[in-house]
Amino acid sequence: MNKPVVDQKIEFGRFEKSFDEINFLEVDKPFGSNFFKNSKLKEWNAFQVGNKHFFILIAIYNAKFLGVIQFLIYDKINKKKYFYKKNVIPTKLTVPNSINNSFAEFKSNNFFIRAEYVSNKLKISAFAKNNKKLPDFKADFEADLSEKPPQVACIPFKINAGMYSQKSAVNVSGKLTIGSDIFDFIKSDSFLIFDDHKGFYPNPMIYDWCTGAKTDKENFVAFNLTDNQSINSDKFNENCIWVNNKIHYLPAVKFTRSNNNKEWIIKDKNGLVDLKFFPKVENNLIFNLLIIKSDYQGPFGYFKGFIKINDNDKIILDDVFGMGEKKFIRG
Repeated sequence: MNKPVVDQKIEFGRFEKSFDEINFLEVDKPFGSNFFKNSKLKEWNAFQVGNKHFFILIAIYNAKFLGVIQFLIYDKINKKKYFYKKNVIPTKLTVPNSINNSFAEFKSNNFFIRAEYVSNKLKISAFAKNNKKLPDFKADFEADLSEKPPQVACIPFKINAGMYSQKSAVNVSGKLTIGSDIFDFIKSDSFLIFDDHKGFYPNPMIYDWCTGAKTDKENFVAFNLTDNQSINSDKFNENCIWVNNKIHYLPAVKFTRSNNNKEWIIKDKNGLVDLKFFPKVENNLIFNLLIIKSDYQGPFGYFKGFIKINDNDKIILDDVFGMGEKKFIRG
């Protein structure tokens, strides 16, 4: 069986296909009991779904001291946001150890999200109702994660401690209902970006990240760029761009911010990645409880710039909609 931990050690690097099981609790040093290891392991399934009308973030996140559930809808045409969020006890949600014949889920009487994985097929079902400030919504999406190659990586933060992530970017179809309004997501014009994630992060957990995509009947482009606590980001990173049915790996990048955080600049050392991100819609989780602190900014917005996949091919990414993250979590 294909697993990232072999003989109690994490195999670091990039991998060409999905793992059958994410067995991070089998690591040996520097950890002790399974209870201690599990308490340190951050886990989430997250999805970005979009088309010309909407950009949606779906997240089932287990930080172990807190569970966070999000279904955030942004109507780009009418510039309206519908942010459904819930902070819960971590035992109230499910994040699987495999993305084959499994599911991620949160359910309550008025808020439900389920992502089901069967033979590379992904089905997402969600609803929220009886919210005093927001309309009821219902969503159903379907995608085939095998349509385009995934980005699978294990990145070291120290000896035998690090993170695993599978990022996939594919077309998606489905339906979104907000109140009485029904919107269809046509596969040729809609995208899904998926992140299956587990990590023994340092404390505090710090990283910068961004993603975006555009698609139509002829072209598909999506990208993933991260600057995290890798011990060697030139060798170990998860940066890539999907162009139609191919994935192209990218070098390490750095994020800087200017104009009172209204402009994020993402570049590598050799001029292959040259992007600016302009946040337009806030999505923050900020609190300080002494031992536990969160300074999380996850805005939606527009990109401008380019990514080169070789000396001759420059992918222009002006006016591509997506999101970024500036994360600091202690606890």
